[in-house]
Amino acid sequence: MALFTTLETQNWATWLSNTNSVATALGDLDDLNTTDNSNLVDAINEILSKNRVITQIYADTTTGLTFLTNLNTTALPANTLANDGDMILARYGGEITGAAGARTITLALDGTGHGGSSHILRAITVAAATYWTVDLFLIRESSSIVRYTIKFMNGTTSQNFTGSATGLDLAQINDVKLKGQCANGADLIALYSGMIELRSAV
Repeated sequence: MALFTTLETQNWATWLSNTNSVATALGDLDDLNTTDNSNLVDAINEILSKNRVITQIYADTTTGLTFLTNLNTTALPANTLANDGDMILARYGGEITGAAGARTITLALDGTGHGGSSHILRAITVAAATYWTVDLFLIRESSSIVRYTIKFMNGTTSQNFTGSATGLDLAQINDVKLKGQCANGADLIALYSGMIELRSAV
């Protein structure tokens, strides 16, 4: 049975956002008795542009420096988070080697949306050599505020953080940055893999 009878009453973007599977979507489309798919194509293009992987990390990046150094920078074009509820999901993973010391892994927002300054979301200190992962969930509350949760795994130890970043300008370019700082020259912080994904509000 057709889900919709006319294009005039069809909200393509809403329907596609709430369609659970490709098979369901194709079945509904097959039931539509129309050849005017221009609105559908526009909706598909819009949804694909707001639900996609925007960064894949599959090459090693390391730092042995004793000051904060970028391990990865992902630039979010102006208005990437255009609507309240738009989300960023990120995962990073790597390894810390060397003698014991206060090594730091930092997640930050930079870019022109911050007036060129850096907004530290969380700085995490690691004392022992270990493998690590960082998960970031970030969601737009308004044009100047995002909320976030961060999960950091350090060996078998899990740390969880929540918070918000205010005073932003999400209409400008914003950078998601992962940074590292070693305790001494014998240390090494390595980023092995990661990804950043954009999800649209529902």
